[in-house]
Amino acid sequence: MRSVFLLLLPLVVFAEDSAPSSIPVAPTSESSPVDGFASTQASVVTTGRILSPAQALVRRAAALESLRSGHDDDAESKLEALSSSRADNPGRHLSLAVDLLRAAFDARAVGDPAAAERAARLSLKHLALAETDLAKQPRRLATIQSLRGTLTAEFLGTEEQAGAFYRKAVELDATNTGAQEKLDRSARSAATEEASIPETQVLDASGTQKTSDAR
Repeated sequence: MRSVFLLLLPLVVFAEDSAPSSIPVAPTSESSPVDGFASTQASVVTTGRILSPAQALVRRAAALESLRSGHDDDAESKLEALSSSRADNPGRHLSLAVDLLRAAFDARAVGDPAAAERAARLSLKHLALAETDLAKQPRRLATIQSLRGTLTAEFLGTEEQAGAFYRKAVELDATNTGAQEKLDRSARSAATEEASIPETQVLDASGTQKTSDAR
């Protein structure tokens, strides 16, 4: 990281005002499961400029406000400016998908599940684009699958459904310990749900009472 900053020292540092008080700033997503990508406290390099952590939070807060107002396209544009990739870098869709996932967590943190779901679906859209761009990079493809799992488990489905994505991630990259841990968690969740299904007493054709799962 130090070498990156040294190379970028001659570049112009982009300055922004502090976040307006009217914009709700959600708690930072450092603990959100965003698959090893830099937390909200990391500096962001965007189109040849360096954003400080505070400046990045300002942009994320503005994007969150746009999402909550139903202006999804505007929120996408604001978050795209946070991408650490240049416009011609195929990784830009993956970076944007991660920022949209973080926005989904932020929207949920401020009590707006509808905005959180929309952000999650936008993240899925960019993951699909990233999958095409990064088709020959199995480790990044594994990250894409793991992110899909997180979106499914947290916003769009169930932990059990997310397990299929985590499994694909591990198949693509056996060193992806984060995906493996989530796959294990998904399996435990499915087992717990299975065990919680109550048993009922039914009669078979001969009238003998027997136990059966209530499925």
